[in-house]
Amino acid sequence: MSLYQVTYISRSTLNSNNIHEKLEEIQTIASSKNARKKISGVLVYRAGYFLQRLEGETITIKSLIKKISMDSRHTNFRILEHGEISERQYQDWTQLQLIAKRKDTQPLEQVFAVIAEKSARNLSCDDETSLALDFIKGAKWQAL
Repeated sequence: MSLYQVTYISRSTLNSNNIHEKLEEIQTIASSKNARKKISGVLVYRAGYFLQRLEGETITIKSLIKKISMDSRHTNFRILEHGEISERQYQDWTQLQLIAKRKDTQPLEQVFAVIAEKSARNLSCDDETSLALDFIKGAKWQAL
C-alpha cells in the first residue's frame, strides 16, 4: 500500500453564527468515514479559513480530495502540498483531529490574512504557504 498526503487551504462559506456546531458535525461524519477508509488527518479552522492535511492510501486520498474540492461549504480551494509519504504524521484514523479554538490557531491569523489578500490579487503566497505548512506539520493539538 502506498501512502499519500494532501494539504489544502480554502475559504469557508459556512455561517459564522453556528460555525462550531457545523465543525463538530463535519468532524463526526468525517471521523466515521475516515475510520472505514483508514484516512488520518487534521482540520484547522481559523478566521474563516480551512487548512486540512489528509493522509491514507493514494487512490483513496485522490478520490476524496476531488470530492472535497467541489464541496459547497468552502471556496477558493487550493492544494498547498501533496505527494507520497513513507509514514503517517497522524496515526489515528478513528477521529479526524479538529483544531478550531482561537488560542490554538492564533499563529495562523496573520498568515491567513496575507493569503486572502494575495489570493484576491492573484499574487504568490509562497512564504505564507510555508508558514501554514510549518504550523500543520509541527503543532500537537487535542481535538475539541
